[in-house]
Amino acid sequence: MQFDHACCSTAERCSDTLELVTDLPYERFKGLKEQFYGELEGESERLNHHLTPKDCETFYLQYGGESSNETKDRMVRTLTKIMERDGYENVLAVSHSGSCFNFLRHWQDPMEELKKGFGNCTIFVYDYEDGRFTLNEVVRP
Repeated sequence: MQFDHACCSTAERCSDTLELVTDLPYERFKGLKEQFYGELEGESERLNHHLTPKDCETFYLQYGGESSNETKDRMVRTLTKIMERDGYENVLAVSHSGSCFNFLRHWQDPMEELKKGFGNCTIFVYDYEDGRFTLNEVVRP
């Protein structure tokens, strides 16, 4: 696929990934960042391994973090704004698994895809039309 634009989260690992896969100039967006986990930021996922996606909706708030609904809304708002720009037809956006999960959750039940795994470098291919994203394909490394 030929991309006309590229963007990523403000996290360095996202810009590093983007620079490995394309030489397109790109923009960094805070709205594409990973969900904020508050005091649990950077801690082992063993601390929350028992949580279901439903539990995660509010779990991190008690630690000063972001709810998964806030993450979802931020991702939807940011990616919609990007796709509504003139000339933005085939956009490569690099983000994070939690944010990608919550973005997908806005458009469909994400559990089938979650069961298959959201490993590093998983690629979600969406179609965008009339303000709506539709998952077209998931490519797993």
